[in-house]
Amino acid sequence: MNKTKIQPFELAKWGIVIAGGFLAYKLMRGIGLIKTAEEQKQADEERKDEQAVKDITLSKYEALNPKYWQDLFKTNPSKEVMIIPEATVKAIIQNILASKGVFNDNEELLFAQFNKLNTRSQVSYLADKFLKNTNKDLNTFLASVLSDSELIKLNNIIQSKPVGIRDSKTKKIIK
Repeated sequence: MNKTKIQPFELAKWGIVIAGGFLAYKLMRGIGLIKTAEEQKQADEERKDEQAVKDITLSKYEALNPKYWQDLFKTNPSKEVMIIPEATVKAIIQNILASKGVFNDNEELLFAQFNKLNTRSQVSYLADKFLKNTNKDLNTFLASVLSDSELIKLNNIIQSKPVGIRDSKTKKIIK
């Protein structure tokens, strides 16, 4: 039988190619061009969160829209749209503004303000008054205080509330 000898030069050449490929792979992983399955899964989850936040902030009839409660009045003229008293609005606005800290924000204080509200129409009324009293959009302010996952949590709190339309005679919430 004829056996071929492996030439040391050929072996060294292939070793350099393999080492170069490994270093290139490590470099690409280091700068983020190549991701592990775990990293890719995490990136996909972050993209979903970002899209969910984008959907929240772009939604035209979202309860954080200052015009939402006014639109409810227009579309339900024979019903009552629930809003909140001015004194309550002022106290909630002060607490929302106080939740933004210099180094650390108080998210629990912020969530507590929205848990005080019973309906989406009240949230929208608050957003309207927040804009008028502070010249700041509530949605934008919240995005500066809360992380994406916290914004989603807040949206879930708001979306779990009824719209805030009640029958004028029975005073029961119908929507």
